[in-house]
Formats: sequence, structure tokens, C-alpha cells
Amino acid sequence: MPQGKCAFCGTFVTSGGIAMGKHSVACAACAPLANKWLEKNAEPVAVAVGKASAG
Repeated sequence: MPQGKCAFCGTFVTSGGIAMGKHSVACAACAPLANKWLEKNAEPVAVAVGKASAG
């Protein structure tokens, strides 16, 4: 559960926040701004390549 100071408005977030990376959070009121920011600046998620063997 992300907690801390909102990266956009400075409100302290205790619940219902959106994680924006490793150490940043956005409050529910700033969610549209956070989503726009994440679309442009989010790091790509690591995806495993290849076939996993079961044995």
C-alpha cells in the first residue's frame, strides 16, 4: 500500500494512493495526473524471454 506525500499536491497519502515508481506516490485526487505521468515516464516491466523448463 503506497503511503507518503503526494508528488503533485503535497497531501499526505495514507490509503488509496497510486504508486509511481519505487519511492513516489500520488493521492486519489491526483490520479488522472499520475496516470498521464506513468504513461510517459514509467519504466518498462521486465518480461521473461524464452521457454521455462519443468524439469
